Amino acid sequence: MLPSSPFPSPMPNVPPTLTPTANPTPGCINEDVKVLRATGNTCEYYAEQGHCQGVFCPTCPYNHFCDKSCGFCLDEDGNFRPPE
Repeated sequence: MLPSSPFPSPMPNVPPTLTPTANPTPGCINEDVKVLRATGNTCEYYAEQGHCQGVFCPTCPYNHFCDKSCGFCLDEDGNFRPPE
């Protein structure tokens, strides 16, 4: 049995013109259209599969692409809100 990987299958592959948004983001959103075009799946799918911490976290390669589904949105006190 192969060890499980924190990366989704298929791994999101965003073309060079679709780069992650720089910190901080202007709102709590999912870039579902970009993620769907690149991978064929949505942010909700990747969140349900447990790939947020390894792929979409604030310091990960695809940060800010799935903030809303992964629970990486900040509340008024600077704490992470639960996923929506």
